Amino acid sequence: MARQFQAHGIDVQFFSGIEPRSSADAINESDFSARMRRYGRPMSEGEIGCYLSHREVWKQLVDSGDDAWCIMEDDIALRSGFVATVWELASNRDHWDVVRLMGLNRNERIPYAKLPSGTQLMWMDRQPVGLQCYMLTRAGAAALLAHTHKIVHAIDTAVDRHWEHKLRLFVTEPEYVETVDMVSTVGFRPGITSLSMRVREKIYRRIDKTMAALYNAKRRPQRPIHLSQNAVFTEHRQRDAHGLSLIDRQS
Repeated sequence: MARQFQAHGIDVQFFSGIEPRSSADAINESDFSARMRRYGRPMSEGEIGCYLSHREVWKQLVDSGDDAWCIMEDDIALRSGFVATVWELASNRDHWDVVRLMGLNRNERIPYAKLPSGTQLMWMDRQPVGLQCYMLTRAGAAALLAHTHKIVHAIDTAVDRHWEHKLRLFVTEPEYVETVDMVSTVGFRPGITSLSMRVREKIYRRIDKTMAALYNAKRRPQRPIHLSQNAVFTEHRQRDAHGLSLIDRQS
C-alpha cells in the first residue's frame, strides 16, 4: 500500500486495526442479546475487530474538525483518477454523506448526480456491500457512531441500513478502487442450525426488505443533477492529503 500511495502522491494516516481480545471494554458495550435474537449466532472476532476499527476512525474524524475523510482498508488497489475523484467529492460534500469508491456487487444503480469530471454518484436500492474504500463526512461519521453504538450487525451491513440512519449513500461510477487477493482476517462465522432461528431470520429479512422498499420509494432519485465546478475543489487540491486514513487489516 505504501508504494501505491507514493506512486499517487498521497500522504495518509495509518491506523492499526483493533484486536477484539485487547478491546474487552468496547466489546462489553455490544448488545449481544439483540445480535443473537436477530441472527442466532455471534460475530467472529475478526468481524468485531473490523467493526471497532471503523468506529474508531469515525471517532477520530469527528474529533479532527475536518470536513470529510477517505477511509481505506489495506486490501485494495487504486485505479487511475482516484486522487482527483477524492478531491472532487470533497468539494461537493454537501450532496452526500457516504460515497463508496467501489462495491462488491453490481446491483441496479440509478444516477443521482454527475460531477464536473463526468464521474457519477449512483444510488442503489440494495447497497453495494463492503467498506474497502469510502468517503465520509464528519456529520455522517457522527450519525454512524450513534447508529452503531451497539454491535448487532456487521459493520458494512449496519452502514447499508440507510432506511434506519437516513444518510445519503452513493457509489461512484466508474469505480476507482479494486480489491486484491489477501487472506481474510474476518474469520469463520457459524451458520444457523435452529429451525426456529431460521424461521425468525426469514421474518426479519422480510421486515427489512419492506422497510427498505418504503424508504427507497420516497428517496430514490427521479432525475440526475449536474454539479458545477467551484472554488472549494481548488482549495482542497492545494491541501495535503490529510483526510486519507488507512485501516491495517493485519491487526
